[in-house]
Amino acid sequence: MIHRTWMLAGLAAFPILTGCGDKEGAETGPTVKFDSPWTCEEHWMASNIAADLRGMAKLAGATVESAETVPGKKEREYRVGKVTLVMSPSCWDTASYKPLLEGWKPKAVTAPASADDLLGSLLTPNAAVLQKANGSVSKRIKESPADAAAHEDAAFLLGVFGIRDNARAFSDVRSVICRMTAHLALAEHLRGGGKASPNGEWAKVLFELHVGRTRGARELAAAIPQEGNSGRWKRVVDLLATGDWRRMGDLADPSLAEMIAHARALKIHRGNPQMMEFVTQHKAVQEVPEWSRLLPGNGRSVEEGHLLMRSGLPMEMLEIGQVFKIGKDPKPADLTKVLAVTGPVALVAKEGEPRVIQDSDWAAYFRRHFFATCSDVSRFALRSWGSDEAAEEWEAYVLPYCRPLPGHELVEPLVSTQEADFRKDMQAAAKFTLGHPEQVPMALWFDYRYPNLEVTSGGEMPAQKPWFREPSPPGTAYDACLRIRFDGMMGGPWVPTVTALHKIDPWDSELCFEVAESGGSNPASVEKGWGEMREYSTQPLRQLLKNANITPDERIGTLRTLAPLDQEYGLQLGYLLAMTGKPEEAIKAYEAAYEEATDRVAVSNQTQWMIHYYKSTGQDAKAREIADHNEEVYSQSGLVSAFTLAVVEKDVARAKKLARAIEERYGEGRYVPVAAWQEGKNEKLLRQIFPEGIKQVTVADFKAEEKYKGTRIAENSLTVRTAGLRAGDVVLAVNGQRVESFRQYFMLMASELEPRVRILYRRGKTFAEVECLLPERRLDSSMPDYGD
Repeated sequence: MIHRTWMLAGLAAFPILTGCGDKEGAETGPTVKFDSPWTCEEHWMASNIAADLRGMAKLAGATVESAETVPGKKEREYRVGKVTLVMSPSCWDTASYKPLLEGWKPKAVTAPASADDLLGSLLTPNAAVLQKANGSVSKRIKESPADAAAHEDAAFLLGVFGIRDNARAFSDVRSVICRMTAHLALAEHLRGGGKASPNGEWAKVLFELHVGRTRGARELAAAIPQEGNSGRWKRVVDLLATGDWRRMGDLADPSLAEMIAHARALKIHRGNPQMMEFVTQHKAVQEVPEWSRLLPGNGRSVEEGHLLMRSGLPMEMLEIGQVFKIGKDPKPADLTKVLAVTGPVALVAKEGEPRVIQDSDWAAYFRRHFFATCSDVSRFALRSWGSDEAAEEWEAYVLPYCRPLPGHELVEPLVSTQEADFRKDMQAAAKFTLGHPEQVPMALWFDYRYPNLEVTSGGEMPAQKPWFREPSPPGTAYDACLRIRFDGMMGGPWVPTVTALHKIDPWDSELCFEVAESGGSNPASVEKGWGEMREYSTQPLRQLLKNANITPDERIGTLRTLAPLDQEYGLQLGYLLAMTGKPEEAIKAYEAAYEEATDRVAVSNQTQWMIHYYKSTGQDAKAREIADHNEEVYSQSGLVSAFTLAVVEKDVARAKKLARAIEERYGEGRYVPVAAWQEGKNEKLLRQIFPEGIKQVTVADFKAEEKYKGTRIAENSLTVRTAGLRAGDVVLAVNGQRVESFRQYFMLMASELEPRVRILYRRGKTFAEVECLLPERRLDSSMPDYGD
């Protein structure tokens, strides 16, 4: 069984600051040769757009030549027959394709206005509505292929389709953007500089949003008169661009599009509990898989992981069934038949019939989300739940569905549970990437290039260059931060690039993080990087908390701001207030978190101090209530807190029962002897752990020239620093009782609730004793034995 520590594509997993600007750390080696008909990502996308435009122009009656798109003489230049295309500035900008359309000269034919209210109907962007709109817009283009408004409708439909893409590392809307580029380029040509239709205006807004130009998207949206459904679309765009969940306000009857955007904003900037609380209040959003797609990632609780395991694939199957009419619980063969469909990224497929969203587009969309769910559940089973058996059962269940599908090589390493299979699957993924680089999103490529702590940089997965030549298509911030990280690992000049892209997309969480990180993640740099987002997002506040140099008062102030956004931080606030000698303030913070935080595992893991407080103030019933809650949740630290109360109350039978539970469920047997020791202070056991008995000592008993056994503090945790200690200090006594090993230290610390502890330690040749407040009676550091 392997236990992978996958580096997530998110900002918390791999900040690019450390050493990335150092050329000495750059990867070196021969240029990777991809077995692909395209020389790079830009060539692939420009080829798709040119081919799509060729099909559209031909459908509109223009005479077009069949010619491949080949690299030109200069960088970022391509030739299609005799026509030279210069990307200006990126392959996604419509101006890049003007020479092509001017040569083909498709002529505009204005058709009667469509009776379809796309701005209204697509506010409910479930699969059934999208497919219905797909049919009507495709029919309109077939009947009036030279009507600019029809192509603007198609671009708008594709933009809404792209909003639904949320497949984590498998997410990829590049093909959608290419399709939108082609439709908008043709519409602009047909209009000859005239004003776009309302749907065309909103198509341009969604286009800007998808390419990462969020500032531009909001500016375009603000310029559109907010009449009818335009006001709702402006709210959708604001929510998706900024993540400011407050923009939903008290809207009485939100559309599905607004609810999806609001749920994403809550997930990103507050967390799963707040997102799921919103979802449970709105039936419409429960009926699409958006909520199950949002559950994975940072901050997922064990309960939410089990919910994903139960509901993730059924929710995906539900939408697949709506589009392909195969039912909500298809057999592997039926699923393979529809999800294995492939085709060109174009309006006109091989059959010659125009279709805005091809069956191959739907199949690719569902494959990405199916693969993402398979990998997310496997990751949960292995890492969060820690159940090898569940991971193996999941692997056996999903592989028959995955293996017949195109691109299955990209998901198999993520569900492998055996080391040999994992290595073999990684090699297959690398081979697939060399042959089909266009099918591998950057996030997935990054994860596979640096998959875990046991695989060195430059493992089986090929380097991204020359396929990804630049951080993002010029003038856009699409997928920018991961590309910069990849480039940064190779010694790229990432700081100026991040700063420039941050101006294009000032609400991108990863870009904000990197701007703040480049300034040291202090209050001033966090303000510069995150701006107004500090008012509604937990992310800048969490980044500030990671700065070891902020003062305790700054940390407490930050936690006071965080707690109303996410009550789990009330537990940390209470912890720090308890450590700094403010018990009355601490208990208020703890009580609010205990009542309101939805992640009960987190609550049970962090409430031992509450038990002590109630016990020490004569509120035994409340202490027992917390302990019983923690025991029922059955988390490791929760069981430990209930165990410690049993020890303090001299309830030996209960203590033994809880110690056995901790050992059986979590493989931690150190509490069994603590429980046994309480049974009349078992002298035999005492001699096993303390061969010379428990000795009382003071600082005066130690001499600088002598060597002493103890237990060494390995990390500078917040608890260690606040206690006045630091990594490297050797603990020699607890409350005046000599300890020569971690086992002895643990025995003394685990048998009390009292957070006030005197620790005698050695630092170099000096000895000192510090009295500190440890709410959980631990230093939050590994503590190996020290000495002979």
